Amino acid sequence: MAGCAEKIFDCGFKITTLFKSIQRRALLSLPLLLLAAVLISAVVCRVHIGVTPYTVELEGLSGEVRLVLVSDLHGMTFGRDNARLVGLIEGESPDFIAVDGDMIDRDAPDEDVRSMLSLISELCKIAPVYFAPGNHEDSYIEQNGTALLDAIREAGATVLNDSFVDVIHGGAALRIGATTGHGFPFGRTWAEFEASDEYVFLKEMEKADVPTVVMAHMPDTFIFNSAAEYWSNIDLVLSGHTHGGVIRLPFVGGVYAPMQEFFPYYDKGHFHLDDKMQMIVTAGLAGYEWVPRLFNPPEICTVTLIPKK
Repeated sequence: MAGCAEKIFDCGFKITTLFKSIQRRALLSLPLLLLAAVLISAVVCRVHIGVTPYTVELEGLSGEVRLVLVSDLHGMTFGRDNARLVGLIEGESPDFIAVDGDMIDRDAPDEDVRSMLSLISELCKIAPVYFAPGNHEDSYIEQNGTALLDAIREAGATVLNDSFVDVIHGGAALRIGATTGHGFPFGRTWAEFEASDEYVFLKEMEKADVPTVVMAHMPDTFIFNSAAEYWSNIDLVLSGHTHGGVIRLPFVGGVYAPMQEFFPYYDKGHFHLDDKMQMIVTAGLAGYEWVPRLFNPPEICTVTLIPKK
């Protein structure tokens, strides 16, 4: 019995030693595995584009409308002359395409501007394109003048900048507009705000007797200071700017977004801002400044608008 007990003890000791050895190796391997995951994700997020679908019910809509939302390219290219991006959008068969800003950087070289104009020209062959400047285009225009917007129009897009158009897509009437301003005073008095271009534009937008879609590159246009309640007659807001939080963590979401800062709530997705106003925030296509996207593949969004039941 003693010999048997010794063998059992010896066997148990060996198993315990082996288990501890495996644990040590696993702990030593963990940093390497994490590093490998980060590197693989960085590469995937540089070349792969996903399609994120949303369905939005709009009161008063007379038929189904399908749009593709594109934002935050920041001068990147996906394939030669953005062929992969164009092909992906074409495959979604949109009734119209919403290009929602920051397609170039504020200090974009001429090559990036030409690339963006070529992209817009190709998109216009697929469906009508509505272009809304982002904060980077605004900065570029401040430095270089409004010739950029003229060139975008010449490429075939309808430029919306504190302005709107009444259109019919998919047999349904819509009012589509855009702003890079704010739906609240934002450091101004109410008198100054009411004299601003964005205030005048939004007042006209919500007078429509058809569903309204506002392209607002920055979601903070409506998410701060109860702006959504003030502009409660706006039906749908299309935004980008957040880059999906740049780095996304499991069960947490995005890590950082401009204006919202760390662990933003409105980083990407479909949101109800009040009883009527809805918002789609796309994670866009590029990283944020020098920070690459991680666990956050670039995306375009396909938004299907349907009549509210």
